[in-house]
Amino acid sequence: MTKTILYRLIILVLFLSSCKKDSNPMATSQLNGLWEVDLLTITYYDSLGNISNVDTVEYVDDIGNTVTALEQFDSNNKFHLFSNSTNDTISSGTFNLNSNNLIINLPDSVFPFNNRTITLLTSHNLQLIQNYNTPPTSKKWTQSYHRL
Repeated sequence: MTKTILYRLIILVLFLSSCKKDSNPMATSQLNGLWEVDLLTITYYDSLGNISNVDTVEYVDDIGNTVTALEQFDSNNKFHLFSNSTNDTISSGTFNLNSNNLIINLPDSVFPFNNRTITLLTSHNLQLIQNYNTPPTSKKWTQSYHRL
């Protein structure tokens, strides 16, 4: 009976040690800080899933002047969107981070890019995507950032 228990324990340890572990879990502390948007592209797909068009978005103000888009995430789960500097707040809200799913708690009419998936997060770079399925077509927003 002792050998049977020992064998079961060995099998359990082997099983648990072979389970896939997330080597880089997303943490709010990794996301915290001020990020400058480098690029936003919108990729359009046809009904067969083929790319039909790619647009690059330029951020402009109300009168058409190019602006620098900044996003800030803090340790209190606060989200801020700025234009050119942190003195010019466009909108503010809260966010939730669950694994690599980032939810910005603002209505679509205020901030349409509010249900994102983090595809890259390092100390210097961040990349987010969001898919929109509107049959028969779909589109994917991809946004790249660098930390300030």
